Amino acid sequence: MTHVVTAQPEVPQHRCRPIVRPPMHLDRFRPLAFGQVVRRRRQTCELGQMTLARLAGLQLHELAELEENGVLPSLDTAFALADALGTDAAELFHETRALSEELAVEQWLDLRRERGWDSSAAS
Repeated sequence: MTHVVTAQPEVPQHRCRPIVRPPMHLDRFRPLAFGQVVRRRRQTCELGQMTLARLAGLQLHELAELEENGVLPSLDTAFALADALGTDAAELFHETRALSEELAVEQWLDLRRERGWDSSAAS
């Protein structure tokens, strides 16, 4: 009986890391966080809503809705806002992700306090 050994095909090594989705609970904070990031950037640049809306090619009500009610913009709108704010969209998205995580942690801590789950209460 003869055994034939075949070479295993080499698996290509990718330089990219696999994409790991954040927990779903963070998704609901993103619209609110993006609006807050845009508002903070706008205020830092000392721009009014009307001015930023005009620079980004938006209607005033669209910008107000985004900042106040957490409406997620299209990619084109996000890029236009970033350009108008003198930054790039990646920076806005990075800040949005960080703020989403902060908001999720704040909500979790509030829930722990509401339900009496704080470790200080258990002692």
